Amino acid sequence: MGVVLPAFLIILLLATFFYTYRSHPLVEGAFRGIRPAVIGLIAATLFGLAKGGMIVDWKAGITATLVFLAVLYLRIHPIWLIILCGMLGVLIY
Repeated sequence: MGVVLPAFLIILLLATFFYTYRSHPLVEGAFRGIRPAVIGLIAATLFGLAKGGMIVDWKAGITATLVFLAVLYLRIHPIWLIILCGMLGVLIY
């Protein structure tokens, strides 16, 4: 609780703020600016996992590549892809 609760409360507070002001041009611009950063973080994670040996077979490599492309081109929110890949991992492995 000591690790998760403070971060959860901060995110909850920020989400309330952003929801209230979501149509403000500065908030919209911030979200547009965050999207490339999310894609970059996912790409960096993909390359780090591949380099560190965490992508152990072709199925994991294809899944990681498809997730990257889904975020980049289909603009699917990363949390949905994380949930989907968790379920997919249980089914495949």
